[in-house]
Amino acid sequence: MVLLLLGISYIDIRRHRIPNWSLLLILVIQMSRGFPHRNFWIIPILTCVSWICFTFLHVGAGDLKLISMLLICGISVEHYTAFFMGFAGGALATSVLWLIYFRSFRISVPLAPAITTGFFASVF
Repeated sequence: MVLLLLGISYIDIRRHRIPNWSLLLILVIQMSRGFPHRNFWIIPILTCVSWICFTFLHVGAGDLKLISMLLICGISVEHYTAFFMGFAGGALATSVLWLIYFRSFRISVPLAPAITTGFFASVF
């Protein structure tokens, strides 16, 4: 799972895309583990929040699908706070590095590294 998330982050940095096959691999990994975290109750909440983020904040659909997949079957409910704190810290660090490197925010900032940081914060 760690290598998969690092690969997703690399692809997002290079191409600004999160491929659907990678999300399918996360699902297959969780299914092979017997779905240790069954947070299916959060699906209606994620649907509403994802629609708002996609429509008004222009967050990419791949980023939203990755967050949703991890929250539904990759992270236990007790670790959601650590996930969001790690995600916020990773997003801030990614934004600062992106601003230093490109000297502007004219292009979108990849969120997969921040999502991966949130996952690491919630698991380790």
